[in-house]
Amino acid sequence: MLHLLGNRRMGKVSITPKNWETGGKTLLKKQWVIRYRYYDDNKGISKQIWISDFNRVDALVERRRHLQDALDAEIENLKNNGWDPIAKACIASLTKKVVDNEISNLMSFEAALKFADTKIKVSEETRKHETDPLLKQLLNQAAINGIANEPIKDVTRKNLKELIEKCATTLPTKHKPDPVYSLLQRIARLRSC
Repeated sequence: MLHLLGNRRMGKVSITPKNWETGGKTLLKKQWVIRYRYYDDNKGISKQIWISDFNRVDALVERRRHLQDALDAEIENLKNNGWDPIAKACIASLTKKVVDNEISNLMSFEAALKFADTKIKVSEETRKHETDPLLKQLLNQAAINGIANEPIKDVTRKNLKELIEKCATTLPTKHKPDPVYSLLQRIARLRSC
């Protein structure tokens, strides 16, 4: 399950034929399809999405490349461009860019963390030896905890507490835990704007 901005999800991708990457020329006789279930939790709806039109390509290598390109493009559009395959349009509120001190509740936790980091004024020395390693550790732990791609509106205090506790046990002593709190407090202040 891939969590997308705006309280949306992409289910597991299924590709027919199963051995499309390794099979022989007999695969050219089969129907090639990418399928996944798209969920819009805001509206409480889901839809099975089918992407086909690969059988018009006759060469096996070209068909594989065409399918892989289509899959990559679909995931890219869903994740980064706010594509809604049910409405067949990009959701404008998800493509809104961050301006100065504005942060959207629909931003992923990772994007909000990186944005907050740019707003912290520290020397290059401090950034290199403290802030950057701390940010890297927070992002790694957020990915492990499964909240890196969650919209920040869905990240709970419990999620943040677990993140801080995990990071506090793995960071060198000089990083514990004040820099973690200051960075997360910055996100909370921006989020409440």
